[in-house]
Order: sequence, then C-alpha cells, then structure tokens
Amino acid sequence: MNTLNLSSILKIIHRTTNNLSEDRKDHGIRVAYLMYRALQVCTPLADAEYRAILRTAFVHEIGAHEPQNDATLAYYLARNYAPYPEQASMLLNHRAETPNFRFVHRSQLSIAQLFSVADRLDDLLQAGIWNGYDLFSRFDAQRGTVYTDEVIDCIFENGIHLLADEFRHDAAFQTLIFGGEDEPTTAHAYLSALVAAMDFQSEKTAARRAVRTAFCECMAPLFALGDDRRDLLLQAATICDIGAYGLSPLLHEYGYRNSTKENALLQAHVDSALRILDGLVSAELSELVACHHEHPNGTGYPRGLTGDQLSGEAHILSLAGDLSELYCGTATNPERALRISIPKRSTAGSADADLAQRVTPHIEKMVRYAEKLSEQVLEQYRDLLLSTVALKTKIHRYHQQKPVSMPLVADKNPVVVRPVHRTETLTPQHSRQSGASRPATTIASL
Repeated sequence: MNTLNLSSILKIIHRTTNNLSEDRKDHGIRVAYLMYRALQVCTPLADAEYRAILRTAFVHEIGAHEPQNDATLAYYLARNYAPYPEQASMLLNHRAETPNFRFVHRSQLSIAQLFSVADRLDDLLQAGIWNGYDLFSRFDAQRGTVYTDEVIDCIFENGIHLLADEFRHDAAFQTLIFGGEDEPTTAHAYLSALVAAMDFQSEKTAARRAVRTAFCECMAPLFALGDDRRDLLLQAATICDIGAYGLSPLLHEYGYRNSTKENALLQAHVDSALRILDGLVSAELSELVACHHEHPNGTGYPRGLTGDQLSGEAHILSLAGDLSELYCGTATNPERALRISIPKRSTAGSADADLAQRVTPHIEKMVRYAEKLSEQVLEQYRDLLLSTVALKTKIHRYHQQKPVSMPLVADKNPVVVRPVHRTETLTPQHSRQSGASRPATTIASL
C-alpha cells in the first residue's frame, strides 16, 4: 500500500513551503500559474513540456528554509533529484534583483527569463504592490539588457500580472501540476528532493533521519511485518520530522533544550506535521507520524500515550527514534550505549519488553547498517553543501560585475528541452548523482 503517490508528495511539498512563511504563501504555485498563462498566450506547449516547466517552478521554494542559499539549493535539488533536471538552470536567478543569465543554456533562456519575471512579480504582488504602472516600470527598466521585449510584453500586454490568484479555479492547470500519469519514479524523485532539503538543515538532522530509517528497516523483519506494513513504517520514518522543517538550526543540531519555550517549539513539530499530511496520506501513516515521539511509559509527546495504546509499528518507530538520538549523540561506543539503553526503556511483561528482547541480539548488525547508510547520507549532505557554496560564490562574483548587455534576440518559439524519461529507481536516501557512483547499501549486503 503506497500511500505516498505523486499527487500527495507534490501537495506535501506545497504545504511544507507554505509552513515556512505566511508572507509568501502559495508563492510556488502562483509563479507556476503566471508562467502557465503566459505560455498559453505566447508559446502553447504539449502537456509533457508544460509539466516539466511548471512543476519545476512549483517546487522552487523547496530550499527556502535557507534564505541565503535558496536559489543554488533549489537548483541542485532540481538537478540531482527532481525528474526534470534539464529545467534546473532557470532557478539560479531566484530572488535576484538583477538576474544574470550567464549560467542558463541558450535553449532555456526564454523560459528562465519568464520564470524570473514571474517569481519577482509575485514577490511584489504579495508585498502589496498592485499598481500596474509601478509593476511594469520595474521590469521595463531592464528591457533589452536583462529581459527580452517579448517576455516583458507577453506578461503585461496580456494582463498576465493580474491573474496570479486564479490558479485555484483553473482545473486544467491543477491537473497539469498534480494529475497526469503517476509514474513511481517521478514520485520517488520528488520525495528524494524533499528528504534532501530536510536533511540539508544540519548535518545532525541528516544523520538522525538516516539512522532512524536504518533501524526501522532492520527491526521490521524481526516482527514479520509484511511488505505493506514495512513500507508504511519506512515512509513514516522518512517524513515524520517534516513538521520541523525550517525550525532553528540549533534545535536540529542539539535536539532537546532546557528552555521551556524551545521544548514547546520542538514538540509542536508533530502537530505541524499532521497539518501538512492531513488528507494527503492514509490514516495509518498519519497515526504513525503522530506517535513517533511517544514512549511506552507515557512520558512522550504530544499525547503521552502508553505502551498498550501504541501499535507494533509505532513501538518500532519510537524505539528507532530514541536509538537514533543516542547513536548520533556523544556516546563514544554507540553499540554499547544501545545495549544498555534498550532494556532500561522497557517494562517487564510489556510489548516494549518483547521488542527489546527481539532487538538486542541484532544490535551489532543494526549499528553496522546504520553506519554505512549514515555515511552515504552525510557524504551526500557535504557534497551538496560544498557545491551550493561554490556555485553561490561564483554567481555572486558575476553579479558584482556590470550587467552584460546580452544579444537578447528572443526566439519567437522558445526552445524547450523535452523531459528525459528516466527508468532507474530512486529512493529517498540516494540522489541520481550519488547512486550512479556506488551501489545502494542494503541489509542483505552486510
């Protein structure tokens, strides 16, 4: 039972980015809609081409928890994870006051300019600037040097700048974004991009997520979980902290704090996760996410449930979460620390005691698997961090230069690279780039 299909994953991304800021609510989908209406007037495309362009614009806020790096982070997430990497370069001018299209391939120039105008235009609209002349004058000043005449005229002569809020009532547009053929590889690609963005919040966040997932994967066979139940458990382990996306990096880095205010903020992420997932996933998956910080002795949050109120999968997820905190903490010997902590966590005769009894003999194997998986995830995190910083520095250096007067002879029919149909299987743990260089670690390979 795969409750995370393509439509639900895209809507989860939408709600997650909305959760970051009330000032930019629906920004991604509004930008995509402005582009859609402009393309309808100027260059009608096939549905597959629309989807590649509009979905890339729709999810471009996925890196917005890092305001200083969101353009380069969004670019790398789109290039390495999302299913339309050929559209990624249009994201590099995200939020740039003076966009520089040096890094955009000629075939993508018109689309990149259209995205830049739509993105900046919606920022102005959401800031309360509705006067048509004021909006037009801001872009008209860059006509012929930054933007082509065709892009500016397409937006303003056709009144596209007045249509941003109509996305809610345009069924054809909604179908292009959320509908269409639900290819598993496309869904996995967007899930991988979301998980990578969550991991990028801090190195410890990435490690905890990887270790929690590894422990869940190791414990599932010990309780003879069927494929459906195992998949449900791993999905919950992957996305249970989605409500913490965008919280202070210090909370991610050091976990629980002594401050009552900080603890309340951290604990509120469970409710936030449930609001994001509401109506998009099965009730079973939502319940697992709701229980991932509960404890059998009733000291967990948010509901203080006890052992007999938790399902078998919830017991596993809760234990995996506790063990991942311990594993990623200060213990010099994680295996020994886990052997000591598991019996202390359970009460004699309880379901959790049975869990501890089954898990203890397999701790060595669990730790080995967690080490390999977390090593892969942290290598991916560091590669992404270094690439983002290097590209940001390069772009900043070019932006300090006087804008180049480009030979902006726009194509009457902008060339759009058709999406490549990829067949490889993507998992939330591995990007397309990293997966090509090394085989994925599995329990069976240990």
